[in-house]
Amino acid sequence: MTQEYNLKKQEDDDKKATPIERLLQEYPRQKNYPNDRIDVIIFDSIRKTFPKSILRNDTIFFNIDEDKLSRLKNKNVTESAIYFSPEFLAIENVFDYVGKSFKAPRVDINIYCYFKSDLLDGRCFFANYNVTEEKELEKLNTVKFE
Repeated sequence: MTQEYNLKKQEDDDKKATPIERLLQEYPRQKNYPNDRIDVIIFDSIRKTFPKSILRNDTIFFNIDEDKLSRLKNKNVTESAIYFSPEFLAIENVFDYVGKSFKAPRVDINIYCYFKSDLLDGRCFFANYNVTEEKELEKLNTVKFE
């Protein structure tokens, strides 16, 4: 968590909800979790291969949350990677980029699964970023992939 990458302020969507109903609602709500452009690029790369994928955020604030994370990670692990490459779709003049080099990092990730699947063996993902967003890749250095 940082000042820029932090939970958004929880807003009361249902003004008619009783105090008990508010307590039973998800907190924090999924829409209030932080996300940035690099999150979108990574998730889009996964959805290219698995279009029905959904994103579910969760907090890790308390000891019980650490236990939950440990249980999630105590599954079959398949090593994988995400390959990033630039795309030049929404640029005005492609000739401005002639002779320049671009970042194309590879990020190693683990896929945690309840079962061993041939579908996941050797699976890798391809993430495309707009060439004008190359600085966004610097955020990869702040993420710890486990």
